[in-house]
Amino acid sequence: MKFTFDLHHLVLYGLLVVVSLGGIEVFHSWQIDVVKAKAKTDADQEVIQQAERSQADRAKQFESQIALIRSLRVTPKTPPAVIVTRLQGLEPEMRILPDQLVAPKPDAPKVNLLLEPAQQVTLVNRLIECKECDEERAKLKLDLGDEKTKRAAAEDQAKQWKDTAKGGSLWTRMKRRAWYFLEDVVAIEALRCAGGHC
Repeated sequence: MKFTFDLHHLVLYGLLVVVSLGGIEVFHSWQIDVVKAKAKTDADQEVIQQAERSQADRAKQFESQIALIRSLRVTPKTPPAVIVTRLQGLEPEMRILPDQLVAPKPDAPKVNLLLEPAQQVTLVNRLIECKECDEERAKLKLDLGDEKTKRAAAEDQAKQWKDTAKGGSLWTRMKRRAWYFLEDVVAIEALRCAGGHC
């Protein structure tokens, strides 16, 4: 192959080198943007998966805790001693008075709350329902935190890819670079002509 080194060919070879270097630079920057976006996506995906694992573990613990709480339910056939024990377990501050009451002090309340067996059953089961609600409320608060974490990570992923996409595809970046190059050539030629070198 024969190379000619007159001015016209030197300019063409120079342009070829510049265009090649520009293409390599565009390809390299596109690759860097894509690699960054993939790395960020992987990191955000790990955050999302961790939040999902946390929710799954919490769901298992919740089911186990609810099963335990529900096992404390009583029926009209439950012995009174068991009902009293369950009441004290559900509400430790509740004082259960003995069957034989001593004469109250003068400043003591004159009337005590008396519950029939059916009412005692209702009270225990209502307390159990309250405990279930407390457990569920605590779980939902933590689930909400995990959902916010997942949403923030997903939005971060979308933003990263959006920022990467702003540069456009490889073909779009090449066209843009060629257009900038053409603008530069026209500007340089205009300056050269303005200097009287046309």
